Amino acid sequence: MPESRGYSAGKFGLELEGEFAGFVDSVEGGEVFAEIAEESAAPDGVIPKHLAAVKYEPIRIKFGAGMTEAFYQWIARLLARSDKPMDGAILFLDINFKEERRLEWTRGRITEVTFPALDASSRDTVVLTLVIAPESTSMVLSQSARTVRRALKTRKRHQWRALNFRFELSGLETTSKRVKRIESFTVKMTAVGEPEAGALAPAGTRLLVPNVLFTVPMRDAQPYFDWVEDFIVRGNNGQGAERSGAMALLDTNLKDEQFTLTLGNVGIVRARTQRRDASSEVVATIEVELYCESMRFTYALDIVEAAEAAADTTGTTPTSTAPVQTAPVTPAAESLLALLLARCGDDVQRSLAKVLQSESIASASPELRASLVAARLQSTSTPTPASKNPRREEGVALGERWASERAAFGELLQVAQLDAGDWTALRLADEHTLIAHLQQASLIPPGASGAFELQRDDFVEGVIAGAANVLRQVAPHLKPAKDSPR
Repeated sequence: MPESRGYSAGKFGLELEGEFAGFVDSVEGGEVFAEIAEESAAPDGVIPKHLAAVKYEPIRIKFGAGMTEAFYQWIARLLARSDKPMDGAILFLDINFKEERRLEWTRGRITEVTFPALDASSRDTVVLTLVIAPESTSMVLSQSARTVRRALKTRKRHQWRALNFRFELSGLETTSKRVKRIESFTVKMTAVGEPEAGALAPAGTRLLVPNVLFTVPMRDAQPYFDWVEDFIVRGNNGQGAERSGAMALLDTNLKDEQFTLTLGNVGIVRARTQRRDASSEVVATIEVELYCESMRFTYALDIVEAAEAAADTTGTTPTSTAPVQTAPVTPAAESLLALLLARCGDDVQRSLAKVLQSESIASASPELRASLVAARLQSTSTPTPASKNPRREEGVALGERWASERAAFGELLQVAQLDAGDWTALRLADEHTLIAHLQQASLIPPGASGAFELQRDDFVEGVIAGAANVLRQVAPHLKPAKDSPR
């Protein structure tokens, strides 16, 4: 039996023109298929069929922060109507970021870019969606054991959040900054005309720029109603009366722009009143719809500095070298630590050593310092190799520890309900505490992030069984107890 875990990190590598361009969250499409041609019905009523043109499904990818400059430039050229086809590949990686296979494409063009909804009341992570139309594709099994590291050297590693945005309209600078929500929209490139004889590509293309819908509080509604009255009712809507605008996705400090869409030749289409009644409140807003003739995409140049793809399987993860200010070890604390190190078992020593890694021991005695260093080194000497297949009983033990020490109640319910059920994979959302627990056990690379899918095997079944055991044990003490599995 091969020693393959079959886990997915929820990330796939992307190459453009042979250069690594970053990790994407999901991939769909790219398959080859054939159109069917039907002939005239035969005397017996059977309609003969045969294969006609060879086609390739569009490739749809979702991505967030941390892509390379070349990738963002590709999007910027599309909105500037100066795009060009590019060759590329999707890299399918195993849990150790080793390349297993690759979906290669030739002369791919971006046909759609979908920008996410932004909402000041949401903390959700957002991603962009890109659709690529290739001239041809092929799935290739990798011939080498190349490892693609998570080596994007970025100054800003924050995820994109729906609430971190800024919206501006010329002439409405004050009220536009209080926009509560911007709806998702898609920019499309469509074909115009028939392909020339012998050509695969259409004669021309046209960029379809969508309308933009956003919501503002009712207290800020009057300037938009006034704009409707002047621009629509009175007809003052010539090119000189159009406005400009911009929407920017911001870093967590709400100052630095991750990327910006500049809107050109903006006009108002409607301002519609909305009302939401809750049990104890009424919320009134207006939804404003704008048209715009152009969009320009820019990104922060200092987000991405470099991308690397390593061909070996060894390396270390960079760590911060900034000094940590900690308090010295007091005599009382030293005595307690020495007692713990002398009396506790290996598991407790390893846990204690991990806690102490961030503490200053410079002022401790040489004996205690040596004990702490020995415990820390011992805790790193025998990690469970990610390439092996742990047994079911090891999974049960890990699942029980996770459920007892770290799991949130909702996470535990999600995992435990699969016990003895019909399932093929356990999906863990980004920042799920079980991911961190598996990383601590060296079963998931520490550099990996994002959602994980754990394919069903004896070890994963054991993890779920262990979590369910703990939930059953504590069920009588929970309210309501009916939420626990039977």
